[in-house]
Amino acid sequence: MAFASVWVFLFLLGSGHFGNDLLSVINAEDYFKARQVEVKAPDLITLAAKAPADAKTQVAQLLAIRWLGEHPEEAKKEAKVHDTLAQIAQGKIAQDAEGFAQDYARRALARLDGQPPPRSPALPENSMTEALAWFPVQASLFGAIDLRSASEAKASDQAAFRDLVSQLIPERERGLLYGFAETVGNLRLDRVAMAYAGDPVASLKSRVYLRFTGKGHRKWLGDFVRQNLTGGEIKEEKDPQGQPLTLISSEKTAPAYALIGDTELIMAGHEGNENALEVVREVLAVRAGRTPGIAKGSFADQLKQVPSQAAGLVMGDLPPDMQREFTGGPVRVLPHQVMITLIKGETLTLHFQGTMDKAEDAQAFADGVNQLKDKGVEALQNLPPEIKIKPDSLRLLTQTLEEVNMEAKGTTVSMTLEIEGEALKALHNLVIDIIKQKADEER
Repeated sequence: MAFASVWVFLFLLGSGHFGNDLLSVINAEDYFKARQVEVKAPDLITLAAKAPADAKTQVAQLLAIRWLGEHPEEAKKEAKVHDTLAQIAQGKIAQDAEGFAQDYARRALARLDGQPPPRSPALPENSMTEALAWFPVQASLFGAIDLRSASEAKASDQAAFRDLVSQLIPERERGLLYGFAETVGNLRLDRVAMAYAGDPVASLKSRVYLRFTGKGHRKWLGDFVRQNLTGGEIKEEKDPQGQPLTLISSEKTAPAYALIGDTELIMAGHEGNENALEVVREVLAVRAGRTPGIAKGSFADQLKQVPSQAAGLVMGDLPPDMQREFTGGPVRVLPHQVMITLIKGETLTLHFQGTMDKAEDAQAFADGVNQLKDKGVEALQNLPPEIKIKPDSLRLLTQTLEEVNMEAKGTTVSMTLEIEGEALKALHNLVIDIIKQKADEER
């Protein structure tokens, strides 16, 4: 169920309750104590005002800025805090090429002044089709999720998420996380896209493509990847428009990587380990317009049906091994082709459509999903005592789950589910409590 777990994590990350950059998961006080830095406004404003010449300096700067914004009473005791943050927010001092310092300072100032935080960039139209545009035409299963939110994540939600990370990750592993951040600097992840092109004859020649869109320091990240890839080699090239490309690969190890400017990372390879770089170059060829992409292939008509405001998408043919992975319990058969879309707004709207081989299979799948719904409702009414959930939240979750209704019509199965904002928040809290419980059981 690893594939499903990844998409659940990305769904939670992109729902607007948490930040979408690397440092958003790091507890500033824990980090500074680990680095023997006094967590006091005078010390932290000095770090905030220091230009980030390297990744370690950037991490300290951004965490210091965020801490000052989240502790207004302490920050206001130090006279130079507000003026220094204002200069950073205006782009006058201590800047980085990616704009992280300016962005962090603007948010910190808003908190100090009791103002709403600056609006994040809006979710662009047609984000899903743009995310998939570089994948080769032979891809048979693909998807994407945009992590940008229509609203700013609340500081309290972000702090709670960081506290959860600190609780779940032992001190030694947190140290490794801090070391990673100090090597690559801050990374912002706006969107993730994936594609799979199976080889029915030689499974090790099946191809997997990943595209990460966001922001980060290309050299810092490239150096880290190269140093941690066995036999890694690095090539510096330019695309036809003159944009810098950093290609990182190993002859006998997958995946290979392409860093495109400071905003794109391609990670790709065969399911076997050899010749991963050629799979990356397939993506670059589509990007350059030399070979056709997904939009020119057998899924062209379905892609035109994707809503322009969609923030999540899964589409394509489910390979046999994935069908086996997802079948069990009441669900004995799966669609051979699916289209799932996710739209974020005041409510979160999930639409599922699948195609089966036979009408009786479609009905069996619909019945199985609805049986799972009933089991889920029953489980909500019998949560273990360790899971604390407010009665109103439990009612909202139960009502939302009861609205799940998979329908079969001929060989097509479909379902639309709308999740209200409060129900989504309750779902987040429930998932976090379950994660905490599982972690406690494993200790």
